[in-house]
Amino acid sequence: MHEMISKFTLSLAITSVIPRKIILLSSCALLLIICILQGISKTKDTVKTFEFSETPDAISIQKPDGEIKLVLENGEWFVGEKKYPTLQSTVDSIIDDIKSVRALDKVGKANSQNMLDRYELNDGQKIVVTASLNGKVLRTIHIGKTSSTGGQTYVMFDDNQDVYLSAGNLKNTFAETIETIRSKIVYSVPKESVSKVTLKYPNQPVWTVSRSGQGTEISWAISGYDVELDSAKALDWLNSVATLATPVWCYDDVQDIPGDKELDFVLESEGKTITLEITKVPAMIEGGADIYYGKCSETPYLFEIASYTVPKFLKKVEDISK
Repeated sequence: MHEMISKFTLSLAITSVIPRKIILLSSCALLLIICILQGISKTKDTVKTFEFSETPDAISIQKPDGEIKLVLENGEWFVGEKKYPTLQSTVDSIIDDIKSVRALDKVGKANSQNMLDRYELNDGQKIVVTASLNGKVLRTIHIGKTSSTGGQTYVMFDDNQDVYLSAGNLKNTFAETIETIRSKIVYSVPKESVSKVTLKYPNQPVWTVSRSGQGTEISWAISGYDVELDSAKALDWLNSVATLATPVWCYDDVQDIPGDKELDFVLESEGKTITLEITKVPAMIEGGADIYYGKCSETPYLFEIASYTVPKFLKKVEDISK
């Protein structure tokens, strides 16, 4: 009898414990769901995208060491006071980054010098990017310091004192210089439009390669040497000289390069004549590399020619003959 009472008491205890455990676990699960939903709601409330749809026609990037101005004229972007042609992909990236900035959280107000200093939004440290259209300011972004991880940036918008933590390292995004924005293209024509190329080496006969027709109807001619052209080699060569880019532009005040003239190169395309003068500056130290510079009719500025680019201009007749 005593044993039966004990078993009955144990059964009652187990029966009473199980519901309490279920209730406790259910409560914990409910609290977890509430916390998750609150977190999602909070994230939605704090994340804000500052964007506009218009495309600017003027951009100013004011940095502590100076200002960079970009302007759109006749469908083309130019940079700097001398209005250098730009690298379009770089300008497109700058515009995209101005038109849409994702703010992850509002961290405070820059209503005192201490707050400005704290986020490096003071005049001596911040970058100010202004986009305008027809003289009207579309957006001004004040860019301060990056977060400790380097993946976010403290910013302010327009004349508002609210400080936001934005996605991305905007400090790096707008660390562009005139040199990085400026186009590296010296000249460029369609490959199929190159009709004649003339090479004038010092103290050597001048020779010219010309072509006419298109596709399978191309005919070739060479003057200056009595050789038979290899049409495939000649075609590859003319295609290769249709474009010239520079790794580095010379300073604007450089008007001449002291060195040895290597070649006068003349290209004709669709009635247009482009001249290129190549000068070599011998290596200053034993084992060093020669440096080549160019002067072209398509630009008033001198430029360096990459060592891997030089050979396509310094051709010999035997390179394209049978």
